[in-house]
Amino acid sequence: LASFAAHAPADFRLVVKQHPLNTGYRDFSAQIEEATLRNGLGDRLLYLQNGNQLDLLAHARGLVTINSTMGLAALGFGCSVLTLGDAFYAMPGLAVDGADPATIDRFWTDPPSVDPELFHRFQSHVIAETQLNGDFYIRRAWPGLCDAAFRRLSERS
Repeated sequence: LASFAAHAPADFRLVVKQHPLNTGYRDFSAQIEEATLRNGLGDRLLYLQNGNQLDLLAHARGLVTINSTMGLAALGFGCSVLTLGDAFYAMPGLAVDGADPATIDRFWTDPPSVDPELFHRFQSHVIAETQLNGDFYIRRAWPGLCDAAFRRLSERS
């Protein structure tokens, strides 16, 4: 937030979106309000506890994340991504690693471009090699997921 306050253009706004699995369990409003005041952000910072993440990305100039699948979704929109954690998609042409504070400061005015062809190839590889159809959060899907995982592992041994 301090970097955004110091380096982002005055007409930029920052949206802090709560993780969906925290909704109903944690309310960060007080911390966000305190950080907004401490950094002099006024109405430039908006905190959302819920909302359609894809709608947000469709209108975003960039995304700052620790290491989230939202980073992959943002890249699909051609939205610049800065990662603050060890994201497997942080590589030239996709997302920038924000380990260096100067990189974070530059992100607000000079975000990296997403290479759409590289993203398409990367996404196709990730889907083919690591994804299974199903939903971890729907218990009745688990037997099918387990069968698919077993088949995938058996094919590779």
